[in-house]
Amino acid sequence: MAHRAHQRNRSHPYCCSATRAILPAGDQVFFATPLCIGFSPAHAKQTIDRLWSCGMLVYVHTVRGNGSALYAEGDDIADLMEMVAQEQNAANVRKSRNKP
Repeated sequence: MAHRAHQRNRSHPYCCSATRAILPAGDQVFFATPLCIGFSPAHAKQTIDRLWSCGMLVYVHTVRGNGSALYAEGDDIADLMEMVAQEQNAANVRKSRNKP
């Protein structure tokens, strides 16, 4: 199955060479929270851009208490990147408070 999927997506060289098993364009990649996308806004943006270059959609289950969100290439992700930064900060505060 993976080999056939690879054959169908030759137009996405980054994805095919990196993963060797790509789902058809339009499939979703699931992230539980914004921080799961990347450990910083820059890393999260890089992850999203790479997924979009493969024709994938980015599904985030928890977005500011408003439920889930589905992002497609070209969508404005400024608020999402802000949420990544806020969650990163909160995680750092929790980590520093847990130090003995």
